[in-house]
Amino acid sequence: MVIHFELCGILLGLSIYNSIILDLHFPVVIYKKLLNEKVGLKDLNGLDPELYVGLKKLLDFDGDVENIFCR
Repeated sequence: MVIHFELCGILLGLSIYNSIILDLHFPVVIYKKLLNEKVGLKDLNGLDPELYVGLKKLLDFDGDVENIFCR
């Protein structure tokens, strides 16, 4: 997994160095991390909307989450 991030970093670095413009669209959470801003649960919606909805429902659930969902 780390190798994939390293490879992406190398490719982006090479494109910047060679003045090649890549048409890449990053989620807002990446820009927030680069600017050292706080990242929260709402930022997960831009990366994985299904996971965000599931975690939001789990947080809003009124009951014994541990016993009902075995988590």
